[in-house]
Amino acid sequence: MRRLLYFGAGAVAALWARRRLVAAVDHYTPVSIRDAAVGRARRLGGDVRAAVDDGRAAMAERERLLHTPSSERARVRRPRPAFDGAAAAPARRRPELPLPQSPSDDETAPGAGMFIGQRGGP
Repeated sequence: MRRLLYFGAGAVAALWARRRLVAAVDHYTPVSIRDAAVGRARRLGGDVRAAVDDGRAAMAERERLLHTPSSERARVRRPRPAFDGAAAAPARRRPELPLPQSPSDDETAPGAGMFIGQRGGP
């Protein structure tokens, strides 16, 4: 009885594993990869078309505003955002620090007045 139980469990596991393996192989076949790429390209084409349509609509609206008399444009303009004093605060500058002096700038330093690569000293 016990052997029959293990045999049945093994058979079910083998069928399940085979089904998963076949599904994975089908997923990575050239046909399914091609179909996925075609689907993505179609979605991208739709997105590009939608962006172009939005751009054309915005351009038409802008041209309409430019061709209307200025008295009408004054009524169409959007209100300006409220002034925020914190956003317009000047940036704080760091204090000016003196540049560090190198030993070669000091005339009393060993090797003062010598060029790089020159040997010798006072």
